[in-house]
Amino acid sequence: MKRHMRKTKRIMTYCVLFVLVGAVLAGCGKKATQPDDTQVQTSEYITENTTETTTTEQEVRTFAQEYGVFLGVEEEDIIKRSETYHMIAVDGQGISREIVSKLHEDGHIVYAYLDIGSLEIYRNYYEQFRDLALGGYENWPDEYWVDVSDTGWQDYIVNVLAGDFNERGYDGLFLDNADVYYYYPKEEIYQGLVTILQGLRGYDMKLMINGADVFVSRLIKENKGNLIDSVNQESVFSGIQDYEKDIFKETDAENREYYMDYLDHVFRAGIEVYLLEYTKDPDVVEEIRVYCAEHGYQYYASPRVALL
Repeated sequence: MKRHMRKTKRIMTYCVLFVLVGAVLAGCGKKATQPDDTQVQTSEYITENTTETTTTEQEVRTFAQEYGVFLGVEEEDIIKRSETYHMIAVDGQGISREIVSKLHEDGHIVYAYLDIGSLEIYRNYYEQFRDLALGGYENWPDEYWVDVSDTGWQDYIVNVLAGDFNERGYDGLFLDNADVYYYYPKEEIYQGLVTILQGLRGYDMKLMINGADVFVSRLIKENKGNLIDSVNQESVFSGIQDYEKDIFKETDAENREYYMDYLDHVFRAGIEVYLLEYTKDPDVVEEIRVYCAEHGYQYYASPRVALL
């Protein structure tokens, strides 16, 4: 009985092997003449994913820094100067639509500088609004604080300047000198700035406000923090000692602690935080880098006051 069973098993094994070999040969013949659609689709999917991975790796390699502020860089130099920075702020009026488009093609996010709280004498609209000057701007002899409660000024900022920047394709606006409310703490000044922000919200551009801690703190207190997307705070760790010679200094402990507490308050309100520092000291830069990494902020450390 056992010998018969072993013989039967051998016969069955041979039959199974014969069937399997036939099936394999038949399958090979099918693949040689009729490509499997599923296999083709899988190959295409792998190719697409490989391309996407390569693009991502290129972006990581290209943008060694996340954030840069280049307000003093001329149009002919901005593409080269900003090459390794992902998000950049530039002089809104100084960069053409064509260059903004080229920066976008290179993968940059581009913010336009827009001065909403002071009037610079070299702007082409200076004569139109010079009567609105409130007083001189310390350390900047070619600039004056401006009465932002004036409806003509508000309209020009929102509809003319910002409208032009929107047409040029900017991603956001770098709004400067809302600190006018600190120097002229009047209700009409505060409300004038709010009106400007409300008007700018009509565009599909992000709004970053530079400095203006007193104004921003009141916005948050009054549940109006949604009028801005981010805050750029200057000189948390370092400051300017000599504006003409690019000599810098470290911020004293009291002011540093104040700004750290303030920025923590801003961040908890859902507003992104950026730091703009002035220093040539690599140890200070490293301290800034570690602080920002720990808190989820971005920073730019400039070795020049002119932001070149």
